[in-house]
Amino acid sequence: MSRVSLGAELVFAKLILAADDYGRLDARPAALKATLFPVRDSMTPGKLLPFVRELAAEGCVQLYESGGRPYLALSHWEKHRGKSNRAQTSKCPEPPPGDPGDSRISARSTLGVERRTLGEVDEPTPPKQKATLFPEGGLTLEQKRQLAASPSLKDIKPSQFQHACAVVADWSASNQKTRVDWVATVRGAINRGWALEGYGGSGNGKAVGRGNTNYSQPRESSNWAAIVDGPQGSEDGAGETNGGKVSPDSGGAT
Repeated sequence: MSRVSLGAELVFAKLILAADDYGRLDARPAALKATLFPVRDSMTPGKLLPFVRELAAEGCVQLYESGGRPYLALSHWEKHRGKSNRAQTSKCPEPPPGDPGDSRISARSTLGVERRTLGEVDEPTPPKQKATLFPEGGLTLEQKRQLAASPSLKDIKPSQFQHACAVVADWSASNQKTRVDWVATVRGAINRGWALEGYGGSGNGKAVGRGNTNYSQPRESSNWAAIVDGPQGSEDGAGETNGGKVSPDSGGAT
């Protein structure tokens, strides 16, 4: 046991307590988690299985398959169990012939089984997102809320936000520009200033030039609630522009 991690040693101790009279357990990932850590939500099957693999590689346990279901047997169980009475039979099938305590046999013959049967619950890899044109319906309510949480956009006006979305949407459609993260693109476009080009506001604001982030503030309350919670916060698109169609440089977005 000195060659395994502390986590694997803890799992091994729990396996000894949980094994049946023949040193065997149901090794389905969910079953192992429920047996060894029934109330510890932080220990998921995906976190538990690396410790089981570690024990198998060191020959501490044998992983095998019967009838398409994975099982686990503790090594040298018969040698250490003593002479106490036990059940006549085990609910788990007998492991295949061979000394499960031989780490060379265990690592070679059982790890392939556990990779097929246990590896299926490894923490899933998120699917790769596909780059798309700016959505025709505008940003979703959740995406607007993400932008509202950006410190750099805390002073933006609702009409400025709508104008910026319209400019970015026009840039995407006109140049066939695709992005994976349109929240980051809109944020970058506003911070760089080009998405606010042509914005006149509802008061006496003036249009700004490309790259000028010190845009004028019209006489309009800075109210993100109007974007994320009010009527404009619904899934209704980016709104109309105030300054007409704007065609920023193709390199303006991030």
